[in-house]
Amino acid sequence: MNRIKLLWIASYIWTALSLLLAGFFRFVHPSSLWVPFFGLLVAGVVGILLISDRYKNGKIHRRTIAQAGIFLLVVGIAFLRKIL
Repeated sequence: MNRIKLLWIASYIWTALSLLLAGFFRFVHPSSLWVPFFGLLVAGVVGILLISDRYKNGKIHRRTIAQAGIFLLVVGIAFLRKIL
């Protein structure tokens, strides 16, 4: 297995574990800020993996930037809704 496939598998596992932990903390402590914290952590890790793995020959694909942007946008909205 090459490095890119391993990083993708690791990012999916990390995302699933983080979402499970966030759901657990949301169930146990509904008023806590753990959910947006884990969401930001997931978005940051996945965004960095997407950009670093797709960066080849000095080019970053538009699809990669769009995927990372969608992750950050969704998590940013969730974080603002939780704070405000």
